[in-house]
Amino acid sequence: MAAFPTLYIHGTLVHTPVVGRFEDTMAQNPTIRSQFEGGYVQTRSRFTRIARRWTVSYRGMSQANKNTLRTFENARRAGSELFTWTNPEDSTSYNVRFLEPVIYTPWEHTNFLQWNIDFVLEQV
Repeated sequence: MAAFPTLYIHGTLVHTPVVGRFEDTMAQNPTIRSQFEGGYVQTRSRFTRIARRWTVSYRGMSQANKNTLRTFENARRAGSELFTWTNPEDSTSYNVRFLEPVIYTPWEHTNFLQWNIDFVLEQV
């Protein structure tokens, strides 16, 4: 199984996601609700395991790192293969897949030398 590539900024400093745009949530709502005529609601879980989903954003990614990530995304065939990813919040490794294609947006006035990169990961 492949591992998410390490992306660097300024040579040896690891490029981490923008904290304000990092989201951690459940991949799906597991609750099943049954309403009764008396106004009561019965609930239960649909799943035995709660999978997580993360929205990750990088700002000011270099062209080289963008190419590294694009190559990695293509090798995983977007969301068809799983890989290991380390959550920057708690340094825990997860088996994940891309939930949707990665979005690459060029920074203004940088002549395509720096990029904003956004993607969503889903725990497998």
